Amino acid sequence: MACLRMKVSKLCAALASVAWAQSVPTGASSNRVNKHTYSSDDGRGDFAFINTYFCAADTSSADFKCAVDMKASCDGFDVHMVQSYVTKNGSETPSDWYRYMHQLHGNMTTWDQFMHYGTTFHASDLSAHLARFQADGIPFMARKTSSSAPLYSLLVQTPSAKVMEIVSATAPNSSVSLFVNWKDDECPVSHERSLAEIDTLNTMSPRFPPSPTPGELPTLTAIGVNIAASAKTANEIGAWLQKYGISGSETKLHNGTACTVAAITYSNAEVRYVSNPAARVGSKTVGKYEEMQMAVHKEYVGQGTGWDAWMDNHWCVGVDHSKALDSVAKLWAADNVSWHGHTTPRVSSVRSVGLRGESIELNGLIDKSFLKNLVGFDFCTPSTDPAEVVLV
Repeated sequence: MACLRMKVSKLCAALASVAWAQSVPTGASSNRVNKHTYSSDDGRGDFAFINTYFCAADTSSADFKCAVDMKASCDGFDVHMVQSYVTKNGSETPSDWYRYMHQLHGNMTTWDQFMHYGTTFHASDLSAHLARFQADGIPFMARKTSSSAPLYSLLVQTPSAKVMEIVSATAPNSSVSLFVNWKDDECPVSHERSLAEIDTLNTMSPRFPPSPTPGELPTLTAIGVNIAASAKTANEIGAWLQKYGISGSETKLHNGTACTVAAITYSNAEVRYVSNPAARVGSKTVGKYEEMQMAVHKEYVGQGTGWDAWMDNHWCVGVDHSKALDSVAKLWAADNVSWHGHTTPRVSSVRSVGLRGESIELNGLIDKSFLKNLVGFDFCTPSTDPAEVVLV
């Protein structure tokens, strides 16, 4: 009977595909997604794109001689993109990878493995964005779920190949025939979202007043972090987050026809790690991307020290204030998970190399039981520590 009351009838069938579901301790239910950050090879281009079509953005936080740090203050959570001119890359640069991904995405007509790497926004109606993309000649992909009450998706890529998805339960007022059902090799289960869930996320009290969407476009609410992942990562990320007390209220593992999706529900958004080996890909695979990032992290990031360009690929957990970040950093150190902490008068943060490639940042309180002598984040040094700081 519960399934009959859901707004999305497809949810009942989706429940059958859940391999496992785990609830987490009460404190974790208050954890939230604070932001989704990307490494970029075209910071100015990404800024212009996001500021034009998604959320009001600025680049005032970093000296342009050192980095372009785009911060978009979106409703739901923030989206950042960082192009650093000083941090270490390893043997391959962000441009090597993001130009490859951009070419792979092409004109957004055929799905590929790296399209699972992006951010999902909710809109009351897609019509205005669709018309604007068409008028401006922005390539887009239009899809819908196969349920009786479909969820419509509009996807575009930024200049550095990040896939931004806008979803709505309302059919656009024109060109609705462009929206076709998700195909098997596009991992339909990774795109299904309950409208009840979206309504809940949209009614959560935001930390700050919503930032207006540029121009005459409807306000967008960021509701999802999407990470393209290997099967190993998708199967293990849930337990990894729970081990360190930084998960959300629920974690589920969905098995599609040929894909695996780990879905972690936070108080304001959902994080999804998607392994989709059936999708198209070229010589550089998602697995190779993970391996490359971890190899660079191993070389340049230590315990409380170091940084590399790929550390800017991270999503951020706002940790419930009942838990100090010191306890998590201490566990990471014991498990040899590399991390680096920073603090400013506004926020304290600890960024780890994550489970396998994609970094994970924590925002919250510190009690200095383990995290001592933290300093601010400096975009103009390779380590991100101010030049005058000597770590001992």
